[in-house]
Amino acid sequence: MMTNKHQWTRPVGIRRRVVLVRLLILLSFLIGIVRTSAAADVGGAASPDRLDAAAWYEQGKQALSANRYMESIELLNRAAEANGEDVEMIYWLGVAYWNREMGDSAIHAYQRAIALDPHDQSVWSLYALENLAMVYTRTDHLEASVRTYRRALARETRPEWTLKIQNQLAELALAMGTFTPDESTVYNRAGEVIGGVGPGDMHTNRNFEIARHTSDPTKEERYYRLAIETDPTMFQSYFNLGLALVRQGRYDKAIEWLAGSDAVWKADTDYNPDRTDKADAHAFMALCYLELGDLVAAREHARRAMATGVQDFWARLYTLRVRVASGEAAEALPLLEALRIDNPEHAEVLHALSEAYAALEHDQEAHDARDRAMAVIPDDHPWMTRLHYEWGHSIQ
Repeated sequence: MMTNKHQWTRPVGIRRRVVLVRLLILLSFLIGIVRTSAAADVGGAASPDRLDAAAWYEQGKQALSANRYMESIELLNRAAEANGEDVEMIYWLGVAYWNREMGDSAIHAYQRAIALDPHDQSVWSLYALENLAMVYTRTDHLEASVRTYRRALARETRPEWTLKIQNQLAELALAMGTFTPDESTVYNRAGEVIGGVGPGDMHTNRNFEIARHTSDPTKEERYYRLAIETDPTMFQSYFNLGLALVRQGRYDKAIEWLAGSDAVWKADTDYNPDRTDKADAHAFMALCYLELGDLVAAREHARRAMATGVQDFWARLYTLRVRVASGEAAEALPLLEALRIDNPEHAEVLHALSEAYAALEHDQEAHDARDRAMAVIPDDHPWMTRLHYEWGHSIQ
């Protein structure tokens, strides 16, 4: 039967993904210590290549856990060159590439990890299958994602992951136009599916799923607009449309939809019974007004973002940028440095640091931070490459 409330489909939060990655790395690190010790005890002195590979491998995972993705990729590639037949090692290389937003390289690494385990004996090849399917999903390779999720589902024994994959397959079917309705399916007045999707009875629609399965901001804009027309009650459609416009640099157009997401969020008493502000929506509105030169509005939205989302990454980052622009660079700088420690390769954090240093007339540090910000953006990034020009002239 149809449930009274449907699960909103949304990307996994950054914080949750980082925590899961770090827990897996810790477990893998402890296993690695046991393996290295056992190899030395049983096989005598290990070869220099294998000792180097083990050291690079552990260092690479530590760098990954600290969000130093470029360093992690370099170390894990060294380890793979010395000992490329390790499924677990190549899996972590794929994780590093994906966290660096290098989709093609991540796909290649996960495919390689899967190929190294033709008899499906390693749990790491299962994890690689699931991550590969997710990368396919996020990069608009939907048919490949379906095939890969089905392979993973045939091997999966964890109930929560079985349910997750089944829900993802239902979402993909909706996006691809192959979804089969059942007695739980919910429709709008035009006969379009808007809920009861998958075993999780998810509240979603086809246009939302098409938009969610691409990294192209122009395509996102088109389909999130259609998603809102299909179902005006999904706050995430409004927010994601605003975000797609931000990614295109169309800050004036984004504000309307970010404000809309906040309004719809407040009206949803099932998910927001206290009718609190949507912290991330106000954070991005603060960014938009900052980029448009309206500091009064930027400060107000930054205040509202922090009032309800003090732990929200975007609220913290954009509030600090607003403080720098408001003449509080000296107070904001140590907080930005603390944010950089946890996010050493986050381009926007590094750019914010360059602004703070420039405001304090620390020219060399400002240029170094700006250059680092531009250097960490992958050459084929779907939208951040436009920031090279903007940031290249920002200090001047």
